[in-house]
Amino acid sequence: MSDSKTLRLGRMRDDDRPYGVWKFLLVILVFSAVILVPYGWLITSAFRDTSGAWTLSNWSFLVKETQLRRGIHLPPAIKPLMSSFSFAIIMAASVVTITVPAAYALSRTEFQGRRLMAKLLIVLDAFPQVALLTSFIMLLSKMHLVNKLIGVVFLKVAMYLPGSIWLMKGFFDHISWDIEWASIVDGASRFKTFLRIIVPAAKPGISVILVNSFLSGWGEYILINLFISGHSATMSSFIGAMMDGEDGRYLVPPGVLAAACFFYIIPVIITFAVSQKTLLQVRQGGSKQ
Repeated sequence: MSDSKTLRLGRMRDDDRPYGVWKFLLVILVFSAVILVPYGWLITSAFRDTSGAWTLSNWSFLVKETQLRRGIHLPPAIKPLMSSFSFAIIMAASVVTITVPAAYALSRTEFQGRRLMAKLLIVLDAFPQVALLTSFIMLLSKMHLVNKLIGVVFLKVAMYLPGSIWLMKGFFDHISWDIEWASIVDGASRFKTFLRIIVPAAKPGISVILVNSFLSGWGEYILINLFISGHSATMSSFIGAMMDGEDGRYLVPPGVLAAACFFYIIPVIITFAVSQKTLLQVRQGGSKQ
């Protein structure tokens, strides 16, 4: 009896398989190779010298100066690394701190100009950043924040907020009013309800905003190079200084550049590995699976 049931289940699984699935897998594999092959080259090159022999000397940029041209050196990567972490962490914390209450207010309260503000968020999120560079320079000059990392953080947070608030509002919109009213009926204040009921319910959405804002800050390159002088403000500018912007030549051995790039993506890998369980709980609309 059990054997016949197992046989029927096996047939059902075979019937459920889409026709020609191997064709789709082959196409996916081909397109994945466009991404996987460069990453494979990057990892292997990070541990090989110019002759192809195994070496760890490519990683000396972490603790020693790196020579670019005669008389021009990059400092050890520790300082740019700490600056990158500071930039990304401050940005992520600032974005979440502002986004969560602002999105809750747009989602749960009625006030004059609410609909107009929601529409403006979409417009501001779609506005090209390049068109605002002149305004950014004037703004930072007026605030005396030119050539300071905190000034770039201020700009980056301001540009990231419209999209993150709109996204977070979608999560709050799909949280049931019943649990909020039940808490208020039981005697909890609106703030206490928000802090202890709504925020935990929106944890997957907050995690999305936190991870995305951290990675956006970690990968920022344009604003840092425009508004901060020097070649080692953050890890992105540190790596950019290893290449000649005029003709694209390497100013360091390829293995050193590969090691720096590989080192640069390690925090990204760790971030996704740590947060993937929470991120996978997110469905469209902000509810949990």
